[in-house]
Amino acid sequence: MKKCTEVTWPITLEELLELRKKEKDPKIRFRLQMIILVKKGLGITKVAEILGTYHSHVRYWLDRFNSGGPEALRTRKQPGAKPRVDYNKIREALRKSPREFGYLVDWTMLKISATT
Repeated sequence: MKKCTEVTWPITLEELLELRKKEKDPKIRFRLQMIILVKKGLGITKVAEILGTYHSHVRYWLDRFNSGGPEALRTRKQPGAKPRVDYNKIREALRKSPREFGYLVDWTMLKISATT
């Protein structure tokens, strides 16, 4: 597969500038700035140099943009490991006195984890 070094998604420079102007998330604005510079004709290496990032970073976001447009610049929520802590159990334990669990002093994180 040939690596693309230009913006192929059908969007004008003016539209990109407007998107960057309206975007609140600084990470997305930064990614849009990469796309804008590529759209203006700068190479990936030059864009990376100007923005102080890696050319592989620019290429990654350019590829994402070209395959999915502006929405592709947003990161997807990653499915992480399930929490080790059951927050409902912690809430229940905190509603009780530490003395009910055999402790003579107030709660500490170590004592809470021992009771859940």
